[in-house]
Amino acid sequence: MRMPYWMRIVLGTALGLGALYALWRFVGITWITASASALVAAMGFLGSYFLWSADRPEEGYEQVLFDRPNTILSTILILAFAGLGVGSGFLPSGSAAPTPADDLYAMRAEYQSISDGYVQETLDAEAATEALNDLRAEADVVLDRLEALPADARKDLLIEAYDHLTQAILYLKTCASGQPEKCVDARLAAADAEAALARSQAST
Repeated sequence: MRMPYWMRIVLGTALGLGALYALWRFVGITWITASASALVAAMGFLGSYFLWSADRPEEGYEQVLFDRPNTILSTILILAFAGLGVGSGFLPSGSAAPTPADDLYAMRAEYQSISDGYVQETLDAEAATEALNDLRAEADVVLDRLEALPADARKDLLIEAYDHLTQAILYLKTCASGQPEKCVDARLAAADAEAALARSQAST
C-alpha cells in the first residue's frame, strides 16, 4: 500500500516540530535547535520512502534523491525549520531547563560538598575519590555545553572557572590518595573557580 504524498509531508513536519520543541526547551542552544530540527524534518519526509514504500517502486529508490518534487520539498523543510530554530533563540526556553552556567554552578556546589565531607571526615578517602570521579565524568558534559555558548567575555570566564574547578578535582583526588599537601592546591584552585564565577555573574 502506497503512503499518500501529503502524509509524507505531515510526517516530516511533525517530526521536525517535535525535535524543534524538545531542543528549544531542554537544550536551548540556537544553532543545535536549528540544524537538528531541519535535519529531522527532511529525514522524516525522505525516510518515509524507505520505511513505508516508494511511490514508483519500479524506479527504485533513486526517486527519493533525484525526484524534483522531493528535492524541492526537502529544501523547503530544511529552510523552514532552520528559520524556526534560529527564531527560537529569541524565545525564553523552558524554565526547567538548566543553562550551561547553571550546570557549572551545580558542579561547583557538588565539589564543595565532597571537599567539606572529606575535610570533616564524613567521607573517607575511597568514598571521596569515587564521588570526585563521578563529578569529573559529569564535567565533560558541562564543558560541551559551555563550548556551545556564543563567544563573549562571559563564556571565557565560565570556561576559566571550569578549568580551575577540574584542576581542584584533580588536586583533591591526589590529596585523598595520600598527598595531603595537595589539599592546599585544591582549595586555591576552588577559590579561583569561585572568583571566575563571580566575575562571570557580574558581567551579565
